Amino acid sequence: MGISQLRITSSFTVLCETDTFILIRDKNDPDHASVTNAADYTVEWLAQRFEIANRRIVYQDTMGRFDELCHKRGKFDGFKPLTESQQRFFIDLLACSFVKGD
Repeated sequence: MGISQLRITSSFTVLCETDTFILIRDKNDPDHASVTNAADYTVEWLAQRFEIANRRIVYQDTMGRFDELCHKRGKFDGFKPLTESQQRFFIDLLACSFVKGD
């Protein structure tokens, strides 16, 4: 069995896509790792489906907190915590009707 077949995957929903960021929410699926624990897979999956080079990837974790998945050349490059004002921005954004739900 190849290593790619054993890869840890996450389960998430793309909530919003703009010119500057992609917002996703961890589905908290017991059959998959969290976005946090499978960040490399999550970024690569998004890079295959979206142009992410000049966009931030923001995710809502299973505790409801928003943070950024940093990336370079389509690969995960670390986490960046969002500020309290950024937390409020994304909470307000989710309250808007144009953002997709689960």
